[in-house]
Amino acid sequence: MSSTCRRAPSTRAKATHGANDVAAAKKVVATERASTKKAAEVKALHRKAEATRKAEEEKWRNNVRKRAAAALAAEDNNSDNSDSSSVHASPKKKKHCHVSPMPQTSAPCSFSPNNDSDLSIDVDTNNADSNVKGNGNGNSDTEDHLDSDGEDPAQDVQHGSDLEDAQEEGEEKDDGTIGSVQRPVLSGNGMNVEKLSAITPAKSGRHRASQKVTRLHFTPISLSLAEKAKRTHRQRICTEDSFPTDKDAFTHKSLCLAAVTGFTNDILKDKLKQIETDVESQNRIFQYVNYAVGGIHSDIKSKAKTMLSGHYKIPGALSKQEIQEAVAWLTVKRLYIYDDLNVKERTYSKETPYRHPIFIEILQAQFCSGSGHLDRDTLSVMVSQKEVPTNLIALIATAIDVALAEWISGEYRQVEFSDDVFASRYDLHCKALKKLTEKAPTYMSFVKQSMLSSALLDPSVVVQTSHIYWPYTTTIKMTTLIMRLWRLALNLILIRSKVHKGYPQMIGAEF
Repeated sequence: MSSTCRRAPSTRAKATHGANDVAAAKKVVATERASTKKAAEVKALHRKAEATRKAEEEKWRNNVRKRAAAALAAEDNNSDNSDSSSVHASPKKKKHCHVSPMPQTSAPCSFSPNNDSDLSIDVDTNNADSNVKGNGNGNSDTEDHLDSDGEDPAQDVQHGSDLEDAQEEGEEKDDGTIGSVQRPVLSGNGMNVEKLSAITPAKSGRHRASQKVTRLHFTPISLSLAEKAKRTHRQRICTEDSFPTDKDAFTHKSLCLAAVTGFTNDILKDKLKQIETDVESQNRIFQYVNYAVGGIHSDIKSKAKTMLSGHYKIPGALSKQEIQEAVAWLTVKRLYIYDDLNVKERTYSKETPYRHPIFIEILQAQFCSGSGHLDRDTLSVMVSQKEVPTNLIALIATAIDVALAEWISGEYRQVEFSDDVFASRYDLHCKALKKLTEKAPTYMSFVKQSMLSSALLDPSVVVQTSHIYWPYTTTIKMTTLIMRLWRLALNLILIRSKVHKGYPQMIGAEF
């Protein structure tokens, strides 16, 4: 019965935790639907405004055609009613003008009607190929033609559609291309129609596109999937392969594993299927998840770099020449992995590969102390297996190699933990560990288990006390101690009460 009482709080806590996760997921879905609905409403308003603008521009074009025809007819009547003296004079050429699609460098077209009032209406850049040409009878008709410089008006039509596309992009992006159009003016002396080209504003530093993918590039559900996959990726880098050959396949597997676990797995699986259909979204989330590789490599290397002075006396009080010799001695045959190492006397214990104390300290600093929220999955795997994975031992050894390589010249020079240089070193450590496992399986099992137990149970380290990470043996010991104390307290209470005489021995015997 006591066992049931102890389990009940844990079960209720798990149920409450699961309900909170489901509620949070539903809230995220509702927020995303609301944002989608709002975007659709804004898009509908833009379409309605665009339709209204096109209707007004079509009305204006019809008005321009009528005024052009009336102006040409009035000019013909004036020439017929002239006096006889004007017959002997040299006849004036009639100006047949038309509105043509103007290139960016061409001059505006103009004609001079007798009596016209000023008119100012927006010009439709998408219909730049429509033109009005007068004939001798005063009628007007539309026709396609080549400009005086021989350019095809179809190019201007394409340019107009490009402006419209640029305007639509300008509504969605702050740095998009926005087309600007000048208003036509119809006066008593003539009408000037001038089409301006699209203006691309200079991009400021704040709106400049960034190459790095950040949290702001994702929706709430996509970000939840990306963060979960990133933690899974860090765990697999430590426990499976620190330098995967096929990075895309390795990353996709991490995404799949992240989507099928947890309370919100159905939502994340649907989101992953949606991302897989969009190449741009897939590349973006792949790039974000792959940041975990450089992150875990850099973290372990930084831990190793801070421990060089304490374990290998580098740089310590050594001169430049002595540092070069010490680093060469440690790295040529990878002697930094052995226990009982003395850099000054150049001695080490050949029977203790991968037993150097720096391995335990790096494990403690990276996985067992601090917040550790990024690597909690890795620690959970190690605790469940009750040993440190071989791949993680090889990764720590490679990180120590990188930290030592920064002092190869006798002075500190930063070295990047890159695949091109250190993937081969990692493979050498993996092969050496595999060979040790085949030849001395008992020794390697002892190394991996003792390394984890030392990292978890060292009193100088603040170990996470979550029920997920607490060592199994420690839990058993604490439970046994609590039961013994409870039995002792119960016996003392019954003895002092003097009510149930003879019962203390029976109750104590039940335990």
